[in-house]
Parts: sequence; structure tokens; C-alpha cells
Amino acid sequence: METVFTIFIGLTVLALGSFLNVIIYRVPRKIGFVADRSVCPSCGRQLRWFHNIPLLSYLFLRGRCAFCRERISLRYPLVEGLNALMYTWFWIQLGPTAGFVGLAFLSSALLVIFFVDLDFQIIPDSITLPGMVLGLAVSFFDGQIGIVSSIIGLLVGGGALAQWLVKRYVKSQKRRRQKEKDEAKGRKGRKK
Repeated sequence: METVFTIFIGLTVLALGSFLNVIIYRVPRKIGFVADRSVCPSCGRQLRWFHNIPLLSYLFLRGRCAFCRERISLRYPLVEGLNALMYTWFWIQLGPTAGFVGLAFLSSALLVIFFVDLDFQIIPDSITLPGMVLGLAVSFFDGQIGIVSSIIGLLVGGGALAQWLVKRYVKSQKRRRQKEKDEAKGRKGRKK
């Protein structure tokens, strides 16, 4: 029975991996991902439900769009498979615990962050900030990490984030001042 449930967890998580692909594609492009249906990035045609079966559709379609026959990125089945493997591993190691839930969701968030950062060199706040809160919340129930370690991690990570934000702000202010100087020089040059 335990093996059947483990397989069920793996298959269920494949569907979640498919949703992670939607987030990876749409969040950095600021496209809604709840109500909108999936489309082929090449031809824009709306995909049918059977084109979205995790891993299997990729295999049946031989890695190509059903409409325009353009290649589908290998990333789609890779994300689905990696997510399923991580969740299955955590389930085998931890079973039905708060630690499983926390690690599962945080690993999915890290998977999204990795691929968004790979493409756009950004890490969306809409992923990291809830992840920070979830990580802290799990430490209350998990018993393995501990609340003190979680708070230290949050402060160190948050401190690094704050330092990065301050540097970005200082750079933007320097660029703004330089732009104002350049515009002022341009106005003086036109008056002569």
C-alpha cells in the first residue's frame, strides 16, 4: 500500500510540475497564470487538455507542438520530472510531516527561481517572499531546523537582500543624477 501511495504522490506532483512550468514562463513576462489557458509559445495556438499531460504529452508529441511542429523545450519535462523526484524523495525520507510539506513547497519554489533566473537574471519577489514566510512557519512545526536557526537564516538572507536593494537604489540615484546633469548640459548648449 505504501508503494502505491508513493507512486500516487509522484504522479500527482507531475501535475504540479506542469504548473511550475506555467509559473516559470508567465511570472517574469507578467502574464496571468490562473485563468489563462496554455498556448504554444511559437504559434500561439491554445493547447488542448491532452497536450498538457505531464511527461506523456512530450513523449507522444515527440517534443514538438501538435500544431506548428516547432520543438518544445526539454525544460518542460525536466521541470516536471525533477519536481516529482524531489517530492517523492522527501516523501520517502520524511513521510506525512510538516517537514515534507515545507521542503516540498520550498524545493518547488527553488526550481522556479532557478529557471526564471537562468532566463531573465531575476528572482521574483512573488516567489521569494512567500518562501521566506513559509520557511519560517515550517520551523515552528518541523522540529528539525528550529525556530532560532530559521530566524537567523531569515535575517542573513534578508540582510543580503537588503544590501542588494540598497546597492540598486544607490546605482539608480547615480544614474538619475547623471541623466539630470546631461539634460542640463543639453539645455545650456541649445541656449548658446
